[in-house]
Amino acid sequence: MSDTSRLKASDVIPEATVRAVIERWDETRESMAQFWLSNPAFAKQGGIEVQKLLSPDNVIWLEQYELSQHP
Repeated sequence: MSDTSRLKASDVIPEATVRAVIERWDETRESMAQFWLSNPAFAKQGGIEVQKLLSPDNVIWLEQYELSQHP
């Protein structure tokens, strides 16, 4: 990971970098959601935050995202 200790508030992060970080976050979210959906006992241990992520609205988003990534 790059050293961010030298960044100043006035520095600009390139759009491509921001998009790459968001894409990785989306991929991680998708992987974890699929894991939790396939393992409800483990998901239950995650508490309310995992339940929110697995709510119907988020599951619909996940399915749409997955379809858009793998047409």
